[in-house]
Amino acid sequence: MQLLSMGNTNADLVTQINSLNDGSVFVVESNDLLQTHLLSTSSIGNFDPFSGGSNSVRLVDGAFGPSGVAAGSPSAYAASAGVGGFGGTQLTYTLDTSVNTLGYNLTQIDTYSGWDAGRDGQRYTVQYSQVFDPLTFITIGSFNNNFNSLSSGVGNRHGNRRVRMTDSDGFLALNVASIRFNFQDAENGWTAYREIDVLGSAVQAVPEPSSLLLCGLAAGGICLRRRRNRCQPVCLGRASRQAFTLVELLVVIAIIGILVGLLLPAVQAAREAARRTQCVTNLKELALANIQFEMVKKRYPGLLDTFGATSASGSSTKINKVGTWVISLLPYIGNEPLYDVWADPATTATWTTSNVEFYPNINLLMCPSDSVQAESNAKNSYVCNAGFLPTDTACESLPKYGSSRNANSTISQRPQNTVFSNRLPASLGLPPAGGTFSMFGTGAPACKSDNIKDGLTQTAAFSENLLADSWGFIGTMGDDSARIHLGMVWLYRTETGATLAAGKPTPSSPLLPVNKINGEKLSAILNADSARPSSDHNGVVNVAMLGGNVSNVDDQIDYHVYQALLTPHTRASDMPQSHYLLKEDDYQ
Repeated sequence: MQLLSMGNTNADLVTQINSLNDGSVFVVESNDLLQTHLLSTSSIGNFDPFSGGSNSVRLVDGAFGPSGVAAGSPSAYAASAGVGGFGGTQLTYTLDTSVNTLGYNLTQIDTYSGWDAGRDGQRYTVQYSQVFDPLTFITIGSFNNNFNSLSSGVGNRHGNRRVRMTDSDGFLALNVASIRFNFQDAENGWTAYREIDVLGSAVQAVPEPSSLLLCGLAAGGICLRRRRNRCQPVCLGRASRQAFTLVELLVVIAIIGILVGLLLPAVQAAREAARRTQCVTNLKELALANIQFEMVKKRYPGLLDTFGATSASGSSTKINKVGTWVISLLPYIGNEPLYDVWADPATTATWTTSNVEFYPNINLLMCPSDSVQAESNAKNSYVCNAGFLPTDTACESLPKYGSSRNANSTISQRPQNTVFSNRLPASLGLPPAGGTFSMFGTGAPACKSDNIKDGLTQTAAFSENLLADSWGFIGTMGDDSARIHLGMVWLYRTETGATLAAGKPTPSSPLLPVNKINGEKLSAILNADSARPSSDHNGVVNVAMLGGNVSNVDDQIDYHVYQALLTPHTRASDMPQSHYLLKEDDYQ
């Protein structure tokens, strides 16, 4: 067993990982709320049941998969969550509050996974809603761990893993109505989950504070009357002592309660203001580093780029490290030693995406208001302007797109649409062998300051996203997922009734709430739809512009305003409303 410190909204959260690799199984909790008080279940996203009629209900049936199926077989497990493209899986379990109207207090959450050594890692965020506001979900915490391969024991194919979340103060969440699991990109694309247990108890009704106060006042009045009506003997030579009456004590307690109620919101607001200021400072430093990079390199950094290239032994093919825009900016944010490690060809042979030497935590990349940072290393809150992502089929009618409508098209990443383009070549050598590997990359043209026709102070460079991945995320062979995990993108969509620019086709997909700034926040699954700015700041997100200024952008702005903030040259871009003229008042 090992204890991990997790990124979460609850500072007292304790996460335990247990493993059984001897063919045995864990014991299912008998007082699981999902077995005894479940009202309904819903699932969205990429949920892939195994054979044998497995479904989301089976995850909470108190059994580890269908009976009579040998452990180690995929059909032994209840469900699988994975990417399957850009999506994940979201499961929501609603508890029965018809009798327990105040909901439930949660004390423990267990998730069990298995299958084989390459797919036993778990990665998810768990949230809850309360009976007072059942549509708003609050994050308890996140978990992200890819386990090492198992090397011994019976049935080496199926490591049994249990992740247990508890709270050192006793309760994970109070007055719970629903529990939601957002499963993100898993180890090797898939993870088999066997069972989910949620422990807790129904909230017991207590007398209203106002009733207690009235009762106390009444009792105090009775005591006072009795005291006044009672004959008091006089002790000569001794002064009589006046004690506080019960009424006076209750009045003092009530005043203290009122003062605390008035002060707490002010204290919380002051703390959030300080956190937001720190976030602005972080983004300001990134923006200034970006300016320095452009002045030296005469271009902006790539979303992905190569570092520390060297020649493979006996081959003319170069081998490279693949890194993100963060690596390019390291020398300009005071982290030259780490950049030297990346730039040194001698370290290329030891580079892997799991080598923590290359991926330390950097405070500048973490917003203090970001409540969910599930990564153990390379924690990150910020995303760059990755521009246009042409997922809509209507894009096939745009000039030069046709059947090449796809995320990795060079056309979509031209400087009129995008600032941080993917600069990887179509193929490159990766350590340790140095052979040529096909990997997403088009050698998209670099964006320069001369390409920013809409003004440096009104073109976004960086912002924040609560769903942002580790700053070391580069995706897998042949995909473009880094644009979603480490970038903010705009889609070919508009508000209902919008007037399109001349010659622009009508979008074939509707604008969704999740597409807009702060849309669904943490309730969203990270995919193309949710690759937009989001934050825990109240009603705004911080956006650093290419000119070095940082703006508090209102999360209620229209989508075409958001698109214009991301396009370096709106009129020449593929925006549906490319005739729109951006004004500062439209986004602040």
